[in-house]
Amino acid sequence: MHTHNNYRFVRLVIGDPDGTFRGALQDSLFHCGFRDIIQVRNTTILGDVLNQESIDLVMIDLQLPSDDITVLVQKIRRGIIGQNPYCLIVALATNPTAEKLKQISRSGVDDILVRPHTMGALIAHINRLVHDRKPFVMTDTYFGPNLRTVLRADGSDETNLLGVPNTLRAKFIDGVNSAQAMTMITDTHSKVKDARGKVQQRRGDKELSAVSDAIQTVLTLDGGNDHGVYVEAIARLEQITSQIHQHHVDLPKTTRNDLALNLIQLIRTGIDMEDSGYHADVPILQVAALHLAHARQAIKTSNSKISAKTG
Repeated sequence: MHTHNNYRFVRLVIGDPDGTFRGALQDSLFHCGFRDIIQVRNTTILGDVLNQESIDLVMIDLQLPSDDITVLVQKIRRGIIGQNPYCLIVALATNPTAEKLKQISRSGVDDILVRPHTMGALIAHINRLVHDRKPFVMTDTYFGPNLRTVLRADGSDETNLLGVPNTLRAKFIDGVNSAQAMTMITDTHSKVKDARGKVQQRRGDKELSAVSDAIQTVLTLDGGNDHGVYVEAIARLEQITSQIHQHHVDLPKTTRNDLALNLIQLIRTGIDMEDSGYHADVPILQVAALHLAHARQAIKTSNSKISAKTG
């Protein structure tokens, strides 16, 4: 182990398109004690650095060329980019609007440093990252520091909270080396995977319930006598099925099979399906979306015939 209370071995990346700003920030960080500092000018280089090394602290300017910095942050958080999804991430913002601050705070960053800033402000922000990092929370659409200041009364927030490694703190206070920091990261992956599985299961249960309700509505309606409601029910079912299909790979196998059986029930009660529609697995979602569209077309055809007769 190296000497405690030392930023010398912390790995830090500055992402900023402006070389002058990058250099000035590096000088300030050097004054704070950081030595292992990498500068990058775009997200492509940033991604390469994160994939090649385990980084403890990332400072990203909002002007860094990217389609969407919030998407970039979530890719880091979900391990799509980089070796350390739990790294500290600080957004650098120059005269941001209130709306921009709100947007970036919900992306998964740990902190936002508004420019121009003083040396004192920089040190204060780093101290907060070391001593007062928030636990992470896992939801359907978000993985990152918990944004809530008040937990829900039902305790659901507490069940979603996850303690993740703060390798910046570990190196500064506890004196761990890079190999030990990587062990902290890999040991956390299984815990995060379990939490993600629970979130996906809850999502799957909700979607399965929604599909079942929509199916029951369709099954109890008469396409002729309840034509308007029937069309609405079919449209709702198609919408739900499409939403599930967008992330069907994440759904647990038992949930997918239960969903498939429910869809097969609908298929066998009047909507003309091809043989491929009977596979009780992920392909049913694609097939169902296709044939629910066929069902809507059949309704439109029936509509035309009704109109022709009444005309």
